[in-house]
Amino acid sequence: MISHTARLSLNRRVKKSEMRKLIVNCDDLGISECVNEAIFDCHVNGVVTSATLMANMPAAESAAQECRAFKELGIGVHLNLTLGYPVSKPDDIPLLLSPEGCFYSNKEMPKLLKYPNRLVYRQVYKELDSQVKKCRRLGVPITHLDSHHHICRMPIAMFAMADVARENGIRAVRSIRGCYNKEIVQQLIFNPKRLIAESGHAVNHYLFRSFFKLNTPDCKAAPNILPLEKRRNLSDAYVALVNLLPRGIAEIAFHPGGVGAYSGDTNAMAQRRVEEYTLAKSASLKSAINAAGIELIHFGNL
Repeated sequence: MISHTARLSLNRRVKKSEMRKLIVNCDDLGISECVNEAIFDCHVNGVVTSATLMANMPAAESAAQECRAFKELGIGVHLNLTLGYPVSKPDDIPLLLSPEGCFYSNKEMPKLLKYPNRLVYRQVYKELDSQVKKCRRLGVPITHLDSHHHICRMPIAMFAMADVARENGIRAVRSIRGCYNKEIVQQLIFNPKRLIAESGHAVNHYLFRSFFKLNTPDCKAAPNILPLEKRRNLSDAYVALVNLLPRGIAEIAFHPGGVGAYSGDTNAMAQRRVEEYTLAKSASLKSAINAAGIELIHFGNL
């Protein structure tokens, strides 16, 4: 017979497993002053609970200073190997840099990080560790790590990211594993390219949790899991997405910014920033989260 104490403990575990929690993270903190302002605004007046700082970008120092005013905002590091100039000395990481001295683009860098190479690993580790240590010097209480353009999905960068996290006492990282249900799995069966990608994301998730012993959310939710007809209106898509979130902990990522927030954006990315800025503060998204009984948290709560 189960004792009363054991039954209460079991009930608490069951109730906890049935709860739905959501991290709303803003990437690209530090990329520009305009983006910084938008992210903090979305935290104060919207649903944003977390942000990740790009240590090598122009507005990183001012972002770190401003963060101190927002005690409830979790701050992680947005590890970056595909944009701008490194934190490390260029002579220490020559394999990661173009002839101009900046990182290779998101089209070129994954090719370098795809296959095992000890020398490349050491240089990736050096740069990622330098970015984390710079954020620490700036006074940022780091809650977690994620990466720009999901570059840490690539094997060398994934292992370096995990080693940097453990070496620096950081317990949590982003999971890029998608949120699945029966309908989504059926769609994947008829889309081999996406099936392969999602399978890789699931392996990445497993390794971070089971091999590296790092905390991650259960999934990262994005509108691309919805049928095409439900994605045409961004606000409606995210409301539908919130209602589909599974039990456990999910993350949604935004990239908010005003018009002309970052000069390096493509036209599509510039428009996306404006739309996500509006969405992260929208009453409809707040209402959907509240109506679904979802608790908002950040990575420091994992």
